[in-house]
Amino acid sequence: MSVLISIILILASLVLIVAVLMQEGNKQGLGAIGGAAETFLGKNKAKSAEGKLLKITKIVAVIFVALALVATFISSRTYSVRYYTEDGKEYFPYLAMFYPGDNYEDGYAGEFANSGMSEKEWQDTLRSHTTYKKGAEVTKYSAPSKVGYSGSWVLAKLVDKTVTDEEGKTTTVKVPEKVEGEVPATMGSSNVVLMAEYSINSYTVSIVDDGIPAQTPAEAEPKTETAESETAETEAAAETAEEAVEEEHTHNVIFTVTANYGEAIDYSGFDKLPEAEGYLTFFSTQEDAVEQGLVYQTPLPETIPGEDATYYVCYAKGNYVTYWVDTTVTEEVDEPVLDSEGIETKDEEGNVITQKVTKPVLDADGNKVTEPKEWFPKLSSELVNEITSEWEEAYSEQMGEDLGAYLEAYLSAISDGGEITTAVSKYYSDYVEQYTKDDRLDIIRMFVNAGEALPNIGAPTKDGMVGVWEPELEVMGSEPIKLTAVYYPEATLTIYDDGLNGEKLNAAEDKAETDEATDEEAPAAETPSETPAEESSDETAETNAEEDKHNVIFTYSGEGRTINYNGLALPEAPEGYSVSWSEELPEKVPAGETVIFVVYSEITSDAVAVPEAEETAPEVEDDDVSAPTEEEPTEDPAEEPSTQEEAADNN
Repeated sequence: MSVLISIILILASLVLIVAVLMQEGNKQGLGAIGGAAETFLGKNKAKSAEGKLLKITKIVAVIFVALALVATFISSRTYSVRYYTEDGKEYFPYLAMFYPGDNYEDGYAGEFANSGMSEKEWQDTLRSHTTYKKGAEVTKYSAPSKVGYSGSWVLAKLVDKTVTDEEGKTTTVKVPEKVEGEVPATMGSSNVVLMAEYSINSYTVSIVDDGIPAQTPAEAEPKTETAESETAETEAAAETAEEAVEEEHTHNVIFTVTANYGEAIDYSGFDKLPEAEGYLTFFSTQEDAVEQGLVYQTPLPETIPGEDATYYVCYAKGNYVTYWVDTTVTEEVDEPVLDSEGIETKDEEGNVITQKVTKPVLDADGNKVTEPKEWFPKLSSELVNEITSEWEEAYSEQMGEDLGAYLEAYLSAISDGGEITTAVSKYYSDYVEQYTKDDRLDIIRMFVNAGEALPNIGAPTKDGMVGVWEPELEVMGSEPIKLTAVYYPEATLTIYDDGLNGEKLNAAEDKAETDEATDEEAPAAETPSETPAEESSDETAETNAEEDKHNVIFTYSGEGRTINYNGLALPEAPEGYSVSWSEELPEKVPAGETVIFVVYSEITSDAVAVPEAEETAPEVEDDDVSAPTEEEPTEDPAEEPSTQEEAADNN
């Protein structure tokens, strides 16, 4: 069409040029000057020729102008490519470049809200990115994406469709309908409609179980002096292990299935984790999950996911430590809204206005009902690292400047069963509830390798009480450990040993070495006289009274709490002296503040030599260490009270 218009324009311009040139000039008055005589026939003949040329000129000029306008319109005209999803909703691939996949809807809403335009203006702006002149190359936008499917753009046309809303009203809308043909590479002389078309994909899910990993040289037991044959076997085993590492590892695939996206998977027993003594087993998408510290259960998919997936059976030598606290059970109740004078407010109809209030549940005796709830210390440590400036601004009143105090208040709130602060509540809900829903609580539980010390997370707190995690374990075994917050009334047992004559055992090292050298040089039978001992004792007692400091060798808190003395024993008695506790060590912490100290009793020459029995604390884990027994008197009974008084004065 444009070529034909161009040809006509050229011909019209030529005719117009010839017609103009053939016309005579209109020179008024020249005839009179030249004296030429005009006859009637000549005058009409001239008018007749000029009239025809003038008429032709006018017609051709109109045609020329009209064709020029048409050519200009055609050359400046543009055409658009409209994109639609399979459900008939217009799609803007330019926007999808910045918000791909599942982010598209949120991106559209956010950008539109910030545009300040009407939705029509906003959409016209997006359509300008898919508008082309005739013959222009159509931009190749990415194929539509959808999890589990392969997408492509196909030719379509818009057709009318009648839809009925929830209220029964019918409206006619334009929806895309696929047509035969290929998507053009260049723009033609009409608009183009494209529609997303998807085909489902198939994926493979596999489970790999390579068994308990072989020990690496670093994990192997240290080499000891053994027979030559055993040494040779050890070296041969090490070489074999190195060769095995160098060889390409072949996985033991115990289950595999390939099916279309979304189809249900029948594991037929393969989803049951194997049991291995001393190991925690779990599924993970990471082959080296244990080495990376990602020791948590990844659930197997119930249906074919949108990508190939391999799940490894992992073996971790250790287990989880869980912490439980009694948390107050709450319920929402309706309570009347009171005015400033404490009177119930009512609506226009006279009904009492109520509001939902969260209150603790009480039993028949009026006590708060509690239930054990798992507490996640890992959240506290993560909370310190994850708090953003936005949080600090939003919850500055709850947190203040001291995050440590804030987290302590968090633990106190959990332990007391009180109300958790808003910031912690949000964090708790965002993480714990999410993982509870996904059955992935192990992500925020504390995993400890077998043989390692349990983490020190601090004690649970409650006003006026001493909190501990029980049972009081120190080392992780191969079984899971459940620790519960237990609270005891405030009470403390303190045991100290200030040494012979009040000389503290925690004195400077150089003084200890000097005293040791002096003892070695002194005669074995030589003992200090009573008077210097009394003077030294008095001076030491005065110093201790001033400094209020003893050499504390053991302390335990919580009235009624069973004491773990952990191998505590009496010190070795100096030559010429016997040692004993000032009183028998209790099995549980007594009420109030209890002080027990080591008593050094001088053995007089009149005393009968009796072998000393090493006194140890009761209920010690080591079977070879016995419970404390009362030491038989080795001194003259008449002198013993003064000796005890001396020891008491010393401390």
